Amino acid sequence: MDQTELSRIFQILGADDRED
Repeated sequence: MDQTELSRIFQILGADDRED
């Protein structure tokens, strides 16, 4: 997995967890 891939996943997870 690339760093960009992880970054994207973390962004999605963070946004999902935050639920702004």
